[in-house]
Amino acid sequence: MKVATYKCDTCSGMIYQTINQTSFIPIETCVQKECKGNLLQQTRESCFVKFQQLVIQEMSDEVPTGHIPRTMRVVMRGELTRTCTPGDSITCFGIFLPYQVSSGNSGGGRNNHHHSGGGPVATTYLEAHSILKHKRRYTDLSELSEQEQALMIKIDSDIRKMGHDQWYDKLSKSIAPEIYGHANVKKALLLMLIGAQTRETRGLKIRGDLNVILMGDPGVAKSQLLRFISHISPRGIYTTGKGSSGVGLTAAVIKDPLTNELILEGGALVLADNGICCIDEFDKMEEYDRTALHEVMEQQSVSIAKAGITTTLNARTCVLAAANPAYGRWNTRRSVSENINLPPALMSRFDLMFLLLDKQNNELDMNLARHITFVHQFSQIPSNNSNTNNSNNTTTTGNSNEEDEEE
Repeated sequence: MKVATYKCDTCSGMIYQTINQTSFIPIETCVQKECKGNLLQQTRESCFVKFQQLVIQEMSDEVPTGHIPRTMRVVMRGELTRTCTPGDSITCFGIFLPYQVSSGNSGGGRNNHHHSGGGPVATTYLEAHSILKHKRRYTDLSELSEQEQALMIKIDSDIRKMGHDQWYDKLSKSIAPEIYGHANVKKALLLMLIGAQTRETRGLKIRGDLNVILMGDPGVAKSQLLRFISHISPRGIYTTGKGSSGVGLTAAVIKDPLTNELILEGGALVLADNGICCIDEFDKMEEYDRTALHEVMEQQSVSIAKAGITTTLNARTCVLAAANPAYGRWNTRRSVSENINLPPALMSRFDLMFLLLDKQNNELDMNLARHITFVHQFSQIPSNNSNTNNSNNTTTTGNSNEEDEEE
């Protein structure tokens, strides 16, 4: 509220009050000399401005050495509201302004903003003037510049000249080109990035997002593939199984510092809506935390019933997981569930399961060593990638679903 409007019940006069702070004291009596009537606040005649408050966190690659990511409160007004959603990577331009902490937070704990002298202190917030988004969604094609539209037209013409099959192979080679081999895995990750259309027939929802798990021996670049996919995805969240809990993956109930009401704060799967959530060390998760993925991977939603809040959050995300064998190395004499130590109910929700093995082969090891030394020496990939496409120590298994086999 910028201007509060009052109407006197005696003289029918209109009184206007300008508001420049977060709180104000309403006027109760008429300010006219000969009238002392009561004032009634008029909502229709008052002036309101759209307001949104968000918290931004420092990117992990920009955190100073030995520090933790810093957070800052950002205030947006007017048409700038709702220009970004949680999980976006943005650059915010604005003005630093001081904000005096309320004296109600004088108690101990994390809300204690008073110094030892007992006087109040002022913190800073950012009054946003513009927002620059670093990543666009697939549906934001209308916001492309003229150069980007010209590039899209050129790419379309190249696809028609080259053919879909050759273009598919060329796109798959551009995914993590520094990693040697794994051609089939890169093709599957390309399909997961593109996705498919979610269909709904007669109340039955058929999801178009793929869930992929990479299993195998340590040191076969599973974590590097996950980090690369989370980096190039329009909405990519990277987390680890040991450092994540069920609440951190789905949603948590917190108290809003602005209204002191209980609200929901989305976790990694909710923030990666219409994106990809990469979970490394998937086999290290606790059994209680792992059950939170069952509904997300199949129904693509998160049901919450906590602290009087009963709702369903969208989690239309692809899950890309990586798991190491339970015994250090993959034992071919044991089944998949015995090697990974994951329940069959969770494994059945993965559409593609890749087994990456470190087989002993002198020729492949020599090609791998040459590729690594060339990348480290010249900071680029070799021009002849024929060996990279042909060599592949990957075993692929699909989900036993009749609908997927028909497609």
